[in-house]
Amino acid sequence: MLGPVLLILKSLFWLGVALWIGRQSEDRRSVSFRAFGWGCLAFLLSLMTQKLLFLGSAPASMSAPAGVLAVLLVVGPSEEFWKSLMAFAVRPRAGFSTPRQSVMAGVAAAAGYAFFEHLGRFLDPATPVFVLVSKSFLGTSLHALLSIFWSLPAWDLDEPGGRTSWLWGVALAGVIHGLYNCGSFLPAWTGGTLWLATAPQVLIVACLLPCFLNRLPAPSVSEPPESTAPAA
Repeated sequence: MLGPVLLILKSLFWLGVALWIGRQSEDRRSVSFRAFGWGCLAFLLSLMTQKLLFLGSAPASMSAPAGVLAVLLVVGPSEEFWKSLMAFAVRPRAGFSTPRQSVMAGVAAAAGYAFFEHLGRFLDPATPVFVLVSKSFLGTSLHALLSIFWSLPAWDLDEPGGRTSWLWGVALAGVIHGLYNCGSFLPAWTGGTLWLATAPQVLIVACLLPCFLNRLPAPSVSEPPESTAPAA
């Protein structure tokens, strides 16, 4: 029962974070839940991309140098690219109204991606508790925190240089994601222990948290707070 419980709790937590970030947006629930659903689809598209490029093989079966290149140049970037595109699926025709609304959609899409990515593993009773806990606290957090790099530029995507900033954000998030994933493949490449592989992942997530908080825009003072009643 631990796996399904953690699967639900971690998803609800980051959905709650997304709703808190976009708390001034009237359509925050609709945008967040739709982004979560599109994020699930992003996992399938990313998985198909990787299988197509790797011709059915996996980085774990490659040599260490080839595996590192595959993870840094394909696995991480493909995941971030499809997540960012699915977050755009809920973008209003006129664009996101504020940077925080854009970040809200990014975090929700990332939560959906992580939910579907971990679904099979968390429902498998044979999955070790250590893997369940690490995926809950590290893997899901990684997805959500990395979204700040491409979701923040997405709010003014149509402005000059907006698409370039978004692409750079996707690339940066993809490389960091790849570095994190290298830890997952270290035991297969080197024969090391799972605990040793987790150490760099903890470090990466720990560094991403203050980065996310520092980049998160302050609430817009021009928008009425959620509790403000409409004028008569």
